Amino acid sequence: MAQIANREAHLEHDLIAAYDEYELDFSPVPKPEATPARPTPPPSRTPSSPRRSRGR
Repeated sequence: MAQIANREAHLEHDLIAAYDEYELDFSPVPKPEATPARPTPPPSRTPSSPRRSRGR
């Protein structure tokens, strides 16, 4: 049990240390450059099967 408690204390210490090193930065993020809008290509049409093209 002592080993488990020691391991948990070590993990908790590492977690707290990592949290302290992590700094939140709330500065505004630059917007990505706008790319020109491209029209969406029309859906590709596959030719119908020969049965349908005969009018049946």
